[in-house]
Amino acid sequence: MKIILASNTTWYLYNFRLPLAKALRDRGDEVIFLSPPSEDGPYDQTLMDAGFKWKPFAFSRKGMNPFHDGQSILELTRVYQEMKPDLVHHFTIKPVLYGSIAARFAGVPYVVNSITGLGYIFADPSLKVKIVRQLVKLLYKFGTRNAFMIFQNPEDRTLFHEKGWVPYDRSALIRGSGANIDIFQPTPLPNGTPTVTLAARLIYDKGVKEFVEASRLLKQKGVNVIFRLVGTPYKDNPNSVKEEEIQQWVDEGLVEYLGWSEDMISVYHSTTIMCQPSSYREGLPKTLLEAAACGRPLIATDIPGCREIVRTGVNGVLIPVQNPQALADAIEELVNQRELCIQYGLNGRKIVEQEFSEEINISQTLSVYEQLTGAL
Repeated sequence: MKIILASNTTWYLYNFRLPLAKALRDRGDEVIFLSPPSEDGPYDQTLMDAGFKWKPFAFSRKGMNPFHDGQSILELTRVYQEMKPDLVHHFTIKPVLYGSIAARFAGVPYVVNSITGLGYIFADPSLKVKIVRQLVKLLYKFGTRNAFMIFQNPEDRTLFHEKGWVPYDRSALIRGSGANIDIFQPTPLPNGTPTVTLAARLIYDKGVKEFVEASRLLKQKGVNVIFRLVGTPYKDNPNSVKEEEIQQWVDEGLVEYLGWSEDMISVYHSTTIMCQPSSYREGLPKTLLEAAACGRPLIATDIPGCREIVRTGVNGVLIPVQNPQALADAIEELVNQRELCIQYGLNGRKIVEQEFSEEINISQTLSVYEQLTGAL
């Protein structure tokens, strides 16, 4: 089969879907990546260096403009008509919404959409975003009706079913995108001052302010903990953290800022506790999966996605949303109990091996393709 994997960033395809592409190629399929040209690294070239075709297509990541987005749908329809794929798999919101419509217009036989989290559009209370949210709901209901939907957590699957956006039998639950348990290996917790790390796109919805405030609270108590931010501001998102704000936190001694990292294994291995205090519905954060695979205890908010991998009293702690005090208390409890951190890390590694390995994820995805197409 000819299969297109489409996303709104080449970085996403490289970091999350390259193993799937390799598995498809190994079974004899032709795989083509489709995304905008990479803005944050040579990921399009990296995909081609891995032996895959890559087709540039400029999904806009800034809001929704009916005129521009209508043009994008028509242009993508022409791309699909020219390429004649047997199956298209869309990831991230705009490719899912507009790609589904384009694939229908182009007569693509099979369309699969992965809902990788609902994002700020379903969390931001502003009037502008509320209007966009209503449009997104309509597009989910009518634009994706002929597609098969993959969800990363059961809450999102239930929501789409209850809203009438997708029949339950036209969907599947595949939790997250998997962690490579051969690459992300457990190591002993680092010695010295405990380090808590938040690695994410630096937008406020990821709990960045709560993370910094928790640092301030523990600093006031005299608790010796290093707080690290890994990532960069996400300038296409209206809730992006400002660079000058990050610098202010650094100047206050509240956080260490590592910026973008291509070596996440080293980040995990130098971390005592991995943190994800998001305030919106996640799909299933890959950083939590990889950190757990590396034997690190986890702290995250009790929201869809995070609660799939974080289990209080087993491999970490779930805390209330937008609660810096609860976050500070959870961090203080863990840094004072090194043996508990070690046990949580061991438990987390087992959970990833049994439920969230890359091999499991790929096998489940291939099963969806086979269910739709009958291909082996």
